[in-house]
Amino acid sequence: MNYGEIPPTDQVWLAGYSAKNNNDFVAVPVQNITELSSGSNVEITGRWAFKVQSGAYDNCEKLHCTKKEVCVERSGFYGCACSRNHTRPRAETFDATEICESSSGSLSLSRCQLFEAGYPAELLHLNNHTCKGKIQGDQVVFGFDNDDNICGTILKHNETHIIYENAVQFFGKADTGLISRQKWLNMTFSCVYPLIQSISMPMAIEAKKGVVSKELSTEGSYEIYMLPFPQCFIHRTFFWKCHT
Repeated sequence: MNYGEIPPTDQVWLAGYSAKNNNDFVAVPVQNITELSSGSNVEITGRWAFKVQSGAYDNCEKLHCTKKEVCVERSGFYGCACSRNHTRPRAETFDATEICESSSGSLSLSRCQLFEAGYPAELLHLNNHTCKGKIQGDQVVFGFDNDDNICGTILKHNETHIIYENAVQFFGKADTGLISRQKWLNMTFSCVYPLIQSISMPMAIEAKKGVVSKELSTEGSYEIYMLPFPQCFIHRTFFWKCHT
C-alpha cells in the first residue's frame, strides 16, 4: 500500500485490509493519519508492505478456476464452485463422460458439480488410493491403462466380452470441515470389448511364402483361424478347375 500526502482529519479513520470474514485483518501501525504518508515499514516513505498469510487470494490462485467456475470458501475449505451462468448438465452424474480405447479407460467429471455436492477433486481417487484425478480445464479426469497405471482395475470376462472395471471413490476419511465422515461416493465405470472379432481383409492371399499383416485396434491375446475358400474359374474348354 502506497500513501501520498493526507490532510489531518478529526473523523474516524482506518488503514489496512482484511480477508473474507475478517480472519486475516491487518492494520497499518500508526497513531495519526498523517503518518501514513510520512512513515514506512520498508524504508520507502509512504509505502507499507505486509505478507498475507493463508489468504483467500493465495488459496484461489492455486485452484485455477475457469470462467465457468468461481472460487468459494465453505467451512474453511476453498474450491471451485459452479458460476451463476453454469447450466450444470447431467447433474445426477456430475456431467460424466467415459472414453475407452484399447485396454485403457477414463472418466471425466465436472469439478464444480463435485465440489457443490461436497466432493473436492483432490480427495477423490480410483480403486488404488494413489491414483488421483487430473484437472483438465473445469473437468477432473480419472484414467487407467495396462502399462504403469493399472490403478486397481478389475479384469472380468464372460462368454462373449472382456470387461475392465474401476471406480471413482471417496469414503469420508478426511476431516476437512466440508465433508462429513458419513459421506461417500462410488462411481463405477468400465470398458467392454468383445472376445471374438471377425476381421475381413479385402485382399487375395497366396500361400507362396507370403506374409499377411493386419493391425488390430485392441491389445490382447488372439486366436487366429484361417479358412481357405476354393477359387474356381472356367477354361474355354468348359473344364472346371479349382484351387484351395
